[in-house]
Amino acid sequence: MDDRSRQDEHFAALRRELADSQARAAAADIASATARDLLVLASEELRGPLTSVSGYLQVLLDGEVGELTEGQERIAAIAVRNAERLERLVDDLIVVAQAHANASTVRDRVDVVRLVHERTREAVRRAAERGVSLECHCQDVDPIAADLPGLAQMIDYMLDTALTFSEADGTVRLSVLKGIESVVIEVNDAGMGWAPQDLPALFDGRAVRGSASARAMLGSRLGLFLVRAVAEAHGGRVEAQSDDTLGNTVRAIIPRAE
Repeated sequence: MDDRSRQDEHFAALRRELADSQARAAAADIASATARDLLVLASEELRGPLTSVSGYLQVLLDGEVGELTEGQERIAAIAVRNAERLERLVDDLIVVAQAHANASTVRDRVDVVRLVHERTREAVRRAAERGVSLECHCQDVDPIAADLPGLAQMIDYMLDTALTFSEADGTVRLSVLKGIESVVIEVNDAGMGWAPQDLPALFDGRAVRGSASARAMLGSRLGLFLVRAVAEAHGGRVEAQSDDTLGNTVRAIIPRAE
């Protein structure tokens, strides 16, 4: 076999390898899109029955089908709270799936500073119930192209996590910082620090150690997983830091893509 034939064979092998790689990538994209579509469909199908359950439970609490005993009222109230929690979970899953689907196609012109102030105001009541103060510190940053509902939900997840781990009389600080080619959104709380060995897996939905109850930690685990999902859907990344003096910080770094 002469040199020319060997080169032709080598290039043919490279073309076959490239074609195989492209086919695998296309199949992975199709599988990912199918999984997202299935998640959205299943979540939307669950939304209706959950809303109905919450409505009928509220009818019971309102006494429209007869007066409840104190014990029955307490149990019905617990059921309402859990049904509402499931509704929020379903809504969260829909938002994240749509954020992935819309990240490359549907973009809004988002004023991040304004959005952060809006989400902070929405969180004031939740913070007050926990005896926690909220502070907002924002640098002047230009609007970015982003999926608005997904970004808003991501900020809510970050705030909820901070509130979960904050001690009573503590302070949660939400900041917007101007990066070189990005906008940085970070939330800091002064609660009990996360264990160093937990930090690498913090956004994977696995257990974290802290001062929160097991039920609260479950919510925070899911929330941080969804924070990463939304950030990565925008081509960004997440970071976490923990310090006994400065507390816990969750950071989402979003590219300023136009």
